[in-house]
Amino acid sequence: MSNKNTKNIVIVASIWMAFRDLLASGFVAELLQQNYNINIVSPYSKKLLEKNFNHPNIFYHHLPQQKLGIFEKVIGKLLELLFLKVSNTYRVKVRANKSIVRHLITKCMFHLPSIVVSFCVALLRILYKYTVKNICVYEQLNQLNPDLIVTTQGVGTLRRSDDRYYILEGQKLKIPQLHIQSSWDNLNSKGFFPCVPSIITVWNEEMKKQLYDYQFVFKKQINVFGNMAHDAFISKLLKHNNRQKTNICCKEYPIVILFCCAGKGVFDNEVDVVFKFYSILANVLTKKFKFIVREHPASNVEDAYNIYQKKYDNFIVQKYPNKFESIGGPMFVEDLNKLIDTIIMSDLIINCCSSINIDARILNKSVLNLTWDLSEENKNSDNSILIEQFEHNIYIMKKNWIVSPQSISQIRSYLKEFVILTENEHSKFLKEFCANANGDSVKRNIEFVISMLNSNKN
Repeated sequence: MSNKNTKNIVIVASIWMAFRDLLASGFVAELLQQNYNINIVSPYSKKLLEKNFNHPNIFYHHLPQQKLGIFEKVIGKLLELLFLKVSNTYRVKVRANKSIVRHLITKCMFHLPSIVVSFCVALLRILYKYTVKNICVYEQLNQLNPDLIVTTQGVGTLRRSDDRYYILEGQKLKIPQLHIQSSWDNLNSKGFFPCVPSIITVWNEEMKKQLYDYQFVFKKQINVFGNMAHDAFISKLLKHNNRQKTNICCKEYPIVILFCCAGKGVFDNEVDVVFKFYSILANVLTKKFKFIVREHPASNVEDAYNIYQKKYDNFIVQKYPNKFESIGGPMFVEDLNKLIDTIIMSDLIINCCSSINIDARILNKSVLNLTWDLSEENKNSDNSILIEQFEHNIYIMKKNWIVSPQSISQIRSYLKEFVILTENEHSKFLKEFCANANGDSVKRNIEFVISMLNSNKN
């Protein structure tokens, strides 16, 4: 049983990224230093979670599942339609659909006055609060009686995360909610918050602007504290300026190339794209190289890559230290550290409009951002990936923080010299994208949690 004399915190860890941001980052460990009781609500097995993160003051609870009710479906669909007005990313997704009806709806929504959209969103949020209920979550919160609810998801009403129910029922029970935004791409691509948390923490000023512009959240509800998962990257950056060699790489292979896969929905056949890039490397590089493929946590095509691993001595498939019990399982400390160490020892990181772009640039590594499937010599509208048109990717491309080749010839040219940011460019990137990136995002969030709990004393 929990200690009733200490503060109780409920942490909703509904998807794998929540474990990266809250557990692997050290956030939960710091909360435990304050002698708080931590109640982690998750869909993953208690046995798996306790194996990786066990403590007398941590209590694991099952995340209850609930089907969407009629009111939530209707309100959710209306909010999705209204989001077409504010988000170009959302409009791009709809334009990719061949439906003429969807195109007409998008056009109509785009011409709605902004003031009408903001009024309708506010009205629908009120309706959502008073018509949607999750009895299981309500009863769970009533029983746990927390002083604070921490979430990392919550955007969109019809989507993957159940965090929104904890925000919703927490508001009804008058329990403060702290939302620590996990991903850099959800605020402008997944729809509205159906109910806005008490306080939202984001990575940088650009994301704060997105919350204000796209989500109609008051600026006084937003904190800019950086991304807690990046603390580990910045700590490594300060300690290791030179490439670290591990047992995955030796003197026999002076060049290390890391391909971080994008997962489902980016390429029709990502395995084929990976091998095409490997073939380009084999034809261009004059020195022997090691080619490491890191599968996306939410995909499961390891067997396909193993075929190439058996065929080529320098082709390595990087397995996760923790065997997920299901696709998209939680990411723990060991997983995060392995990713960082692999990036550090790599000369070039290839990915497809992923947040790996950011991770690699924090460590000031050479990055290539693939935006087409390599099926032809040049990129064109037929073979390019949709995600490059999303606003968060356009933002970093305009800043010239990453290189996005437009042809295989440009890739070959880039492979002759791996380019990194200058010291001034790198400092500017850390300051602008990572909120001054001192590696103290966890500390900032912990201090804010303490202040929230102290201010809520009865």
